[in-house]
Amino acid sequence: PYVITVAAADVSDEAMQIADFSSAGDGIRNPDISAPGAHIESLRAPGSTADLDHSDVGRVSGDDLVFKGTGTSQATAVTAGAVA
Repeated sequence: PYVITVAAADVSDEAMQIADFSSAGDGIRNPDISAPGAHIESLRAPGSTADLDHSDVGRVSGDDLVFKGTGTSQATAVTAGAVA
């Protein structure tokens, strides 16, 4: 009861929906909120695991300082920022 669960939302031209990789719940415990969690641009951490393992899809062309991330961790960070 003291935990907020966050789902990752993906936005398309048609609608915003829970992303395929995110849990929509099980009918008993469902996400309390959803936040953008796909194609989020943020600062790049050179040499990090994400940078090394996903440089082909994460790097934003023309900008060595920006990285694009997708996942529930992105949605959680957006939610934490909004709550703060």
